[in-house]
Amino acid sequence: GTSTCGAAFIDQLLPRAFRRAPKPEERTAIRHFFDTAAGTEGFQTAVAMTLQLVLQSPQFLYRLEPGNTGQSGVRVVPLDDIALASRLSFFLWASIPDEELRAVASRGELKNSATYEAQVRRMMSDPKARRTTEHFHRLWLEIERLDTLVKDTRVFPEWNEALRASWTGSINAFVDDAVWGDPGTLEAFLTEPVIWVDARLAR
Repeated sequence: GTSTCGAAFIDQLLPRAFRRAPKPEERTAIRHFFDTAAGTEGFQTAVAMTLQLVLQSPQFLYRLEPGNTGQSGVRVVPLDDIALASRLSFFLWASIPDEELRAVASRGELKNSATYEAQVRRMMSDPKARRTTEHFHRLWLEIERLDTLVKDTRVFPEWNEALRASWTGSINAFVDDAVWGDPGTLEAFLTEPVIWVDARLAR
């Protein structure tokens, strides 16, 4: 039935969008919204409207980290496992926690140092971590400026779009090797006296 399918949809959506278990009042309000929309607009439209509602909610748009306050007036507090999982996932993947990380956090196991390290190593082995690293360095080193760089071909006759792509690829390859290769240290990233080239750049 429409209401049952809607409830299943909401129960799958909210923990991912909010990066935590929804509060009972949140789930009830969104269920009511869905059922009302389904009664007037139909199932498919109700799903679309509910998705829009959730993706515009503060719980999705902002990474809230309430932590464990313990007492009023305390400004620095430890993160709870759910907030820690969210921070870790956005740091390494630039995305929400996956099912395994959410499950570990919901069981309160992420504060265990061995469990935390195991999750970090698992996440670092995922291709998403490499993409996040590349994106960070593109912003930091302003590599995207190469996309709009203009050269006077009378002064630089070998400049063309292919060379632009080779140049970008060279920097990306260096970053990837310096961060993820052996030894993969900050010192190597800052001082390694090498450059990656293809046949075009080698000339």
